[in-house]
Amino acid sequence: MARRRIGQEDLIARPEPRAASSLAELAALLDWTEIDRHLAGISAAVKGEPGWPPLALF
Repeated sequence: MARRRIGQEDLIARPEPRAASSLAELAALLDWTEIDRHLAGISAAVKGEPGWPPLALF
């Protein structure tokens, strides 16, 4: 089961500080690893292009 790499990891490594937003505060409250674990059962088709990561779609 193939998954796309979406390249969003680079957005975290910004040298300049950013003001915290309400979404950043919400993201800090969520256990993304646990959510990703629950979404792991969503599979991609065997044929065709790689699917988007379920956590990114969530």
